[in-house]
Amino acid sequence: MITPFMIPHEFYVNDPTVIRGPFTNTIETFHELTLNRAQEWQRWIGKNAEEVEIENHIWSADLMELSMTPELNMLVHDDLEDVDKDSAGGIMTSKIMTDHMALHN
Repeated sequence: MITPFMIPHEFYVNDPTVIRGPFTNTIETFHELTLNRAQEWQRWIGKNAEEVEIENHIWSADLMELSMTPELNMLVHDDLEDVDKDSAGGIMTSKIMTDHMALHN
């Protein structure tokens, strides 16, 4: 099982057999993760992940949704409106949320 918040150095959305580390922890090193990279990993998960991984991913997105303040929730959802549907999800929510929190602090 691949942890959704660990992004491999090398992966291809259309080839699920290629996954090579090292892995980047999107929570601990969110500042090193680009929005484009987060979108690509989100697409990979949606297209190639096992059912249990997708379930875990949805659960984490729901948890983040419930943990945001109303102001942060509004900012995140405004930014998510600009993201393609296949790029929306827990990874993008986490990336956008942490970017806003880092800018605010």
